[in-house]
Amino acid sequence: MCKIEYAGPFKDHLKSHIELKQAIGYKYVTEARHLKRFDQFTLEKYPNATSLTKEIVLDWCSKQPHEAQANQCARA
Repeated sequence: MCKIEYAGPFKDHLKSHIELKQAIGYKYVTEARHLKRFDQFTLEKYPNATSLTKEIVLDWCSKQPHEAQANQCARA
């Protein structure tokens, strides 16, 4: 079971997704931590989002000034 607390606008979707993956046998620990980063991102930048839009996805996938290309690729 996932012990990470999610607080962003997609918290219920993230939790359900992780619970499903774990229920069918995946550990899904590292992935849950990656999703926590996405949760924090959406909480900070899109707190009132009700759906996952193209704008949110492109913003999440865009390279940040402080990161290496490899980090962007791992996140996206």
